[in-house]
Amino acid sequence: MIPIFSRLFQTSSLPFPNPSKRCLQIANRPCAITVLHLRWLSKYSHVSTPSTGADAAFILHQTAWALRRKNTSVSQKSQRKKTISRPILSSTIASVPIVKTAMKLCCMRVVTILCGTGKNCVYRGIIMIADALKQQVCNTIDSRRDEIIHIGESIMDAPELGFKEQRTADRVKETLEDLDLSYEEGLALTGVKAVLRGAKPGPTIALMGELDALQVPGHPRADPKTQAAHACGHNAQIAGLMGAAMGLVQPEITEHLAGNIVFFAVPAEEYVEINYRIGLIKSGQTTFLTGKQELVQLGQFDDIDMAIMIHTTGPDVSAGSMGLSPSSNGFVAKNIRFLGKASHAGGSPEKGVNALYAAQLSLSAINAQRETFRDEDCVRVHPIITKGGDLVNIIPAEVTMETYVRAKTA
Repeated sequence: MIPIFSRLFQTSSLPFPNPSKRCLQIANRPCAITVLHLRWLSKYSHVSTPSTGADAAFILHQTAWALRRKNTSVSQKSQRKKTISRPILSSTIASVPIVKTAMKLCCMRVVTILCGTGKNCVYRGIIMIADALKQQVCNTIDSRRDEIIHIGESIMDAPELGFKEQRTADRVKETLEDLDLSYEEGLALTGVKAVLRGAKPGPTIALMGELDALQVPGHPRADPKTQAAHACGHNAQIAGLMGAAMGLVQPEITEHLAGNIVFFAVPAEEYVEINYRIGLIKSGQTTFLTGKQELVQLGQFDDIDMAIMIHTTGPDVSAGSMGLSPSSNGFVAKNIRFLGKASHAGGSPEKGVNALYAAQLSLSAINAQRETFRDEDCVRVHPIITKGGDLVNIIPAEVTMETYVRAKTA
């Protein structure tokens, strides 16, 4: 984190203490913000757990903290000067509905950071200016509450899978047009990107929301044809993203901002329909299997210094609350093919080699290893058989399996 914050806030000569420790020390209030450090391409916030999309808690990551310094005279007699480092932080919001929390957290962080590079932003002044701006942003968001919730509900009722989110992208574009924000579309097939430019130069901060849904057969609000459902709460992300745009787009806000804000609706976060995505790669439509990877290689993050996003979590956390998550699991995906020999299952089964039995043996072998997994490593292996044979009266000659192997990366 040090290089990017050093560059953004012109504090390259300052020592940076432990950001996590410092963040908790200042006024005993943690800075609830999720940072995607694009230089390392590390996505810190990802929790794929079911949510109703109504009220939920947030899993947010502790941010690095930013310092700004101001040279002030120590005494007129000695004319000595010293550098004073001040934290640029402010309060967070808790115990409010999911969409409002998402928008306000994002807006508050953006206003604090971007105002921190303006010419009027000197220690106490920055807090006063930022607080007033944030209150105005929050008031605007509150006044459009019903409209924002409607966006989230309409997306909930029209879930789409990754790289196919045409209707969801259209909903984003309609809202941006209503706000007189120009945008790029069709990025990584369905992504939408708008830029709100501040009055002064400074860093570019992106607010991100994910467009896609999961496949959840039996979900009460699943699409009956595709079985797609917003069980991961991405509809709330997009509603929050659009609400943040509504709050920040006002001229009386942007005239105080030093830097730019990107509103970025990104496709294909969920790692599903792998065969379909492999087909996209083979046909030259994409290069990678997920949306953010594709957007990075397209250069769509080259003009972005930092990105912020939120994610819902499940019902095991009190509704209307938020939390900090220190890290997430990494994972690898495996596609496995078992080959045997076909034969008539009734007439001459002894002449066949049953590939399904081999697949079953592999599952048993994996399960036999589970007792060796340490709890602190958070290992998860969850395979499914995607093809178990062709006909019931034929010994299976080909069986395919798909699995994730998740665990801590360090």
